[in-house]
Amino acid sequence: MQMWKNLGINIGISLLILLIGTFFVSLLSFFNILKGNLLTIMKFLIPFLSFFIGSFKQGKESKKKGFLEGLKIGSILVFILFIFNYGIYQTFHFKNLLYYFLLLFISMTGGILGISKRIEKK
Repeated sequence: MQMWKNLGINIGISLLILLIGTFFVSLLSFFNILKGNLLTIMKFLIPFLSFFIGSFKQGKESKKKGFLEGLKIGSILVFILFIFNYGIYQTFHFKNLLYYFLLLFISMTGGILGISKRIEKK
C-alpha cells in the first residue's frame, strides 16, 4: 500500500511541477518576456525537469532497481500526456513518439540517480 501511495505522490509532484512551470512560461510568453529560442528551450526543459524530479524522488524511496521505478513513473506520466495530447490535437506524429521516448529515458535516468543517492547516504 505504501508503494502505491509513494507512486501517487510522486506522480502528483511531477504533474504539479509541469502545470506550474507551464503556467509561468505561458505567462512570460504572453507578456513577451520569453521569445524565440528561449521559449522553445523552456517548453522542453519543464517536462524534462518534471519527469526527472518525480522519478528521482521515486528512486530515492525505492529499495532496488531505480530504472524500473523511473520507467514505471515515466510510463504513467507519458500515458497521461499522450491521452491529453491526443484529446486536444487528435493526431499523432512520429516526432511525438521520439519525444515520449526521450521523456521515458529522462525518467529512467532520474530513477537511477535517485536510488544511487539513497545508497550513498547509508
